[in-house]
Amino acid sequence: MARPKALQTAIEEGHSSPMAVRQAIRDYLNKSFESLSGAVGELANRRFNNCANRCYYACFQAAIAALVEAGIQVHASSGRLRHD
Repeated sequence: MARPKALQTAIEEGHSSPMAVRQAIRDYLNKSFESLSGAVGELANRRFNNCANRCYYACFQAAIAALVEAGIQVHASSGRLRHD
């Protein structure tokens, strides 16, 4: 998953302003709610594997928001967080 643009820009510039961090948290939480909404639709249509997938991403995105809120940065050589 790519970092939100606000956080990526702040990291590339060597600082994380409080505003950039707050925006990143909002971005990840918005993605999380969108994934959760998708899960509800998939469940209603009895597509259980897709529902589970959307639930996974909702949790993953919310966890990233929590890590950003706590000031914990996960470093990946590709610039993306991995799922393994």
